[in-house]
Amino acid sequence: MAAKREECLRWIKDEQKIHTTSGYGQNLESVTKNLNDQKERQNVVTSYKKTVTSLPAAEKQEAQERYDTLGLLSRKRAECLESVSQIAQLETSLGKLSVELSSTASSLVACQKDEVAPESATDGVRAATQNCIQGVKENWQWVRDLLSCADVHLQNSSDFHQFFHEVKEYTTLMPVQLRMAQDKVKIHEKTEGTNAEGQRWLLDLKELLAIFLHWQNKVEKLFDRSKKIVPVHQRIEKLEYFRPIESLANYQTNQILVKKGEELLLTDNSDSQSWQVRNVNHDEAHVPSIICLIPGPHPDAIQAAMVLRFQLLTEWTLNVKRIGKSLILFTILVLRDFNEEEIKKLKAMSPENKKATLKSLNYVEETLAPYWKGYVGFDEMQSRIQKMRTILAEQGDPKFRDEKSEKILVDRVQTEEELLKSFMTFWSQWEAYKIIVETSRQADNILIVDKWEQLKFISMEELRKLWQQGLTC
Repeated sequence: MAAKREECLRWIKDEQKIHTTSGYGQNLESVTKNLNDQKERQNVVTSYKKTVTSLPAAEKQEAQERYDTLGLLSRKRAECLESVSQIAQLETSLGKLSVELSSTASSLVACQKDEVAPESATDGVRAATQNCIQGVKENWQWVRDLLSCADVHLQNSSDFHQFFHEVKEYTTLMPVQLRMAQDKVKIHEKTEGTNAEGQRWLLDLKELLAIFLHWQNKVEKLFDRSKKIVPVHQRIEKLEYFRPIESLANYQTNQILVKKGEELLLTDNSDSQSWQVRNVNHDEAHVPSIICLIPGPHPDAIQAAMVLRFQLLTEWTLNVKRIGKSLILFTILVLRDFNEEEIKKLKAMSPENKKATLKSLNYVEETLAPYWKGYVGFDEMQSRIQKMRTILAEQGDPKFRDEKSEKILVDRVQTEEELLKSFMTFWSQWEAYKIIVETSRQADNILIVDKWEQLKFISMEELRKLWQQGLTC
């Protein structure tokens, strides 16, 4: 049965690779093919469940967990392909437009008639001909202007969908990645405070910081983008109040003259193709909706980015507290209760090693004291550090000196010092980000963000005082 289990795990691994490396396609034909292939693959994955459930109970757990992950990947890929398929189907609409353009131009040429004008009508014909040529030219230019307007709406629609799609994906992925990394930076029941454990923990802590910074970068880029998202959904929703809009093209009728870039007031959008607008002269008329832009920002986009910011900050804050407590516990494990023989060896340590040990312990105590003083774990750690100081202050008998034990202790406390330095980097990055996020929540502090370098390390209370006193003007 072990062979069947291994075969099962191999199959799941191969399928996961296919799901994670296969593309989605970049046109209607390739996307449709990938979507159909995925539906077939989903059926295969679903039917393989019988194989997994047939394994003996003792061998099933790992296979079941990996199969469940594969099922999630399969459903997610299918869901994404359905979305991509809807985007790719716009290819048909654009294709029809291109055919219509070509058809219109072709039919106009085909139906042209040759006419000979009398000599007496030469001047009038010449003027009419020039006007006709100009009219044709201006209206083809108008179609090109409309396509330029459509390109603006295409860009805005693309940005709108991509932004909220990324928000959804980040909301799912970010906690998973952070959880996987932070699970490594933990004190376990079997932790003994060895140097090897400390070094491994140091690497894991640095990796965790790198992941937090990675997500900070992603979330902040998303927040910057959120301020530029245009509420495209409002183009297809019934207007409940007048909205300021902007014209994307020049437009003129007997009722109204609109210039490109002009600010207008949208008063009625019940007709999706023709909107009623008002200009600064209070002229009111219907204009093609395609030339109208409802500008951003979109409050929902900013709110979505802010929620991600707070989620990241919350996770970071919890880790600062948890890792700080774990560091204290690790120090306590390093400074365990020594027996009489070990105390004799500690007293007999060389002056250089005693100095190095005390230097590291002093750094640990002084660095943690401002933040953790009063916490029961810190009090216990401080008590053990003081006990170590008392032991090392005594001159021991050289015959008890054990260089191997000395090196182990010195390495452990120096690793603890390195851990703490790495933790303080973790702390300072968290503190800086906390101020960024908290400042964005304070309406009366919005205008002082240009003073970031001077203000990033002060408290919110001090920040408010500076604002109120006018010191940042």
